[in-house]
Amino acid sequence: MLKGRNTSYLLGLLLILTGLTSGCVATFFAAAETVVYLENVRQTIATVNLKANPDKVYAAALNRIDNNPKLLITARNDASRYIEFSEGEYAASLKISSVSEDTSQLTIASYTPLGKQNTTNMVLMTVENICKELNIPYRIVKN
Repeated sequence: MLKGRNTSYLLGLLLILTGLTSGCVATFFAAAETVVYLENVRQTIATVNLKANPDKVYAAALNRIDNNPKLLITARNDASRYIEFSEGEYAASLKISSVSEDTSQLTIASYTPLGKQNTTNMVLMTVENICKELNIPYRIVKN
């Protein structure tokens, strides 16, 4: 379990360093784990560790995206817990990775068409909706 935590911290550090060189960085907390999101003009990337079984997190993500009339699932791979979805001309992909049997890493990356408003809101709302589905408390803290 410690090895998985170290890997998660290294990924978080990598995301922060990438953000410092290419865009804005903000953090928020979910289930006592730090979530980092990076944004720039063309993309937003968010990652969070959730104290929940990866299959349950994937089911919640699929349910929330599939039942949102604004979102359209464009591709999915249940075996690898991967979903691509869109909202109009905005596109995003979501991946649930297993850190342990009861801990998951949720990563969402989005793409913004040139000249359009960034997709940070869509990404963070997706994270928020998944946390609500799983009854995992969170709070947003912007650096």
